[in-house]
Amino acid sequence: FLLGEGVMPSNDGTGYVLRRIMRRAVRHGRLLGIDGAFLRETSAVVIDLMGEAYPSLVERRDAILDAIGAEEEKFAHTLAAGSARLDELVASVETISGADAFRLHDTFGFPIDLTVEMAAERGVNVDRAGFDVAMTEQRDRSRGEKRSGLQLDPEVAALRSEFIGYPNQTSADDLRVLAVFPGGVVLDRTPFYAEGGGQIGDRGELIGSGGRLRVDDTQRSGEAIAHIGELVGDMRVGDIVRAEVDEDRRWGAARNHTGTHLLHRALRDVLGEQAKQAGSWVGPDGMRFDFPAGSATPREALREVERIVNRQIRRDAPVHPELMKMEEAQALGADMFFGEKYLPESVRVVQVDGYSKELCGGTHVASTGQIGSFVITGQSSIGTGLRRIEAVTGETATELVGSRLEALRAAAQLLGEREENVPQRVETLLARLREAEKAAKAPRTGGSGRLDAAAALHGAQDAGRAKIVIESFSFADADALRALVDDLRGMTGRFVAVVAGAADGKPTLLVAASRDLAAEGFDSGSIVRAAAPLIGGGGGGRPELAQAGGRDPSRLDEALREAGRLALEALQRIETA
Repeated sequence: FLLGEGVMPSNDGTGYVLRRIMRRAVRHGRLLGIDGAFLRETSAVVIDLMGEAYPSLVERRDAILDAIGAEEEKFAHTLAAGSARLDELVASVETISGADAFRLHDTFGFPIDLTVEMAAERGVNVDRAGFDVAMTEQRDRSRGEKRSGLQLDPEVAALRSEFIGYPNQTSADDLRVLAVFPGGVVLDRTPFYAEGGGQIGDRGELIGSGGRLRVDDTQRSGEAIAHIGELVGDMRVGDIVRAEVDEDRRWGAARNHTGTHLLHRALRDVLGEQAKQAGSWVGPDGMRFDFPAGSATPREALREVERIVNRQIRRDAPVHPELMKMEEAQALGADMFFGEKYLPESVRVVQVDGYSKELCGGTHVASTGQIGSFVITGQSSIGTGLRRIEAVTGETATELVGSRLEALRAAAQLLGEREENVPQRVETLLARLREAEKAAKAPRTGGSGRLDAAAALHGAQDAGRAKIVIESFSFADADALRALVDDLRGMTGRFVAVVAGAADGKPTLLVAASRDLAAEGFDSGSIVRAAAPLIGGGGGGRPELAQAGGRDPSRLDEALREAGRLALEALQRIETA
């Protein structure tokens, strides 16, 4: 049914849900002893059975079956290769490590939920948390590689740049160029923050005596900090330059980075200590924060998180970044997360006075009051057991709240209601709209609620011992046409109906036959499939009932005539047999 709606198997969103459903079906088929491909064949039966109620299945029949066949074949290879490796692991360990589970996923394309399921069948556990760690590390690596596209020569990457941008220095003079590479330069010292710890790299400008570099991104490669951008003029090794970081952008990132720390602590206060950071992204205009959770966070819990963060902002609590030994940071109780690389003898701890403590190399505000305000803009699922919260701070948050209030005021004015009554008023209107749509979908029959089967039968043609109804009902939809056929079955014996409608401009062609004619060889499905291309669509069904839909209502009468002609020919063959 998802394929009928145009969803295709993929690695994200609804497409990933579809892929998991299909792969689980293949897996359970194997458990039942079905070794070959079977999904395409069984799906064809489902389309035949349900196509009458769901025309999109009939219209997209070939595309649906092709997609199912391709996905089943692809996963069959994955299942065979991954199962062999899983068998080796199960035979040698009591718990499959997160690293091994990730290799099954990364090398063999084996989904983690399938690994967990198959291991559980044999009494073996899987380190799911370790798998999530490895997955997030890979995402971070991929994101960084994609964004930077940075490939420095080993000699350049071995150079050492000193970052002098703490606490929030955004300019500096007398900086020496250590290396020039296509698309950027490396300096001995720089106030430009290189992307890391979830925070994006700085932008700005390097100004030398012979040229300027517009810095579009800042990345670290080894010990070197690379300023990447467009060079106008000339810049050479040994030149002395001035650095000017985009101050507004830096401050935006600093506000959001400190806001991320507050969000993290507040989430754990509300949801429990299990809501630990599994990934983050911090930019000048917003933040994303990922954490393990089995289901969506309730709206009221998010509101409480938002209240706590804004309470900490109003405290204007000092923010203290401090270098200390790893042992001291551990004794302090600072939060530490995977994927963050720190020198054992020197780590940077960022403390929000009296509230949070985290190891972090990013830039931050001097006190929480500088964040201004904090608004959660949404939450979503980014994979099994992982949730993402998105939020904004500062001027962006103020603008967002202002625009939402203005939209609420405008809606209240249009509805003639007080602002606090808008949700209830909209709910009432939606209920009325649903009733109106339901009424509009009913066939236009002068109040009877059904198409007039008696009138249709009165105008039927005789074809030997059978009667054939060939008629168009301009405003009838598929439901109304099927109801007409049901009424005809109850009113007469040996009959064929070829009827059409175009409710809401959507052409529908339906062919039906009494069961005795179907048993004698009358095939409604073949007639529908032959006429459907005339309306730019496709169709199919059973011998006693078949349906087609299309995109071109202008040729519906032509399709009706063609289907009627084919039906008469089929009847004549049966009557003369």
